[in-house]
Amino acid sequence: MPKLKTTHNARSVRRIAIDGHFLDEIRTRLHADASAKSLTYASAPIERHQAIEDEEGITLKIPGLTVLQLYSDGILPVGPRKSVDLSIAGRKLGAFYLQWLRGLPGDEFGAPVLLRFERKPAKKEQPYDVNAWLTGLVPLKLQEKGVPLTSRCAPRSITTSEAC
Repeated sequence: MPKLKTTHNARSVRRIAIDGHFLDEIRTRLHADASAKSLTYASAPIERHQAIEDEEGITLKIPGLTVLQLYSDGILPVGPRKSVDLSIAGRKLGAFYLQWLRGLPGDEFGAPVLLRFERKPAKKEQPYDVNAWLTGLVPLKLQEKGVPLTSRCAPRSITTSEAC
């Protein structure tokens, strides 16, 4: 069983940074009326950012609004081939590649999202082929059973309305 380091208890709160941007400092501008004379920003405190480290990589659990802002600001890469530098509690961990992003159940505002980072780029997934199941299909062989049609009913003229 791999030994995991987590940041979810109150005594082990550690600041997490992606490419030098601390997650607790990421601010998202909230919508305001056109007549408003001030701007409102939202950010999540350190306690809302968690990291789970294992031998293969790191899984971050952070609010969805923070993830959207990271993408919007260009901090998180759109493609799987660009690396980001991660640091936790001031310890630089090096370059990591985003493998996947998954939402957790619940649609309340600020629901957490999981981000998985590993040291190697993500493998390119083959697109799903909707017709893949057809290759294993065995063609049906139709065999004649019962009385042949020609012996049951003799051909009649078109003008007659009698049934066989």
